[in-house]
Order: sequence, then structure tokens, then C-alpha cells
Amino acid sequence: MACHEAARAAVNFGYKNVYIMSVGIQGWEKAGKPVEKGDHSS
Repeated sequence: MACHEAARAAVNFGYKNVYIMSVGIQGWEKAGKPVEKGDHSS
């Protein structure tokens, strides 16, 4: 799965707290988990 490869790459680059969201971002938000959104105005 691409998400597992991306997570592994992030860890290899030194990122901490890397998670695979098995239910996707929609499930994450539905569970009330925090989400940060960037500014897409540019």
C-alpha cells in the first residue's frame, strides 16, 4: 500500500509520530481527532 510506503519514508527521514489512518482523513475527523489545515489562498 502506498500509505505504508509513505509512512516508512517519513520515519526514515526522521519524522516522529507517524500514523497510518486506516479509515482515512474522514474517519479521523469523524472520531473527533485534531486536524490542522494549511492556508490554500495562494
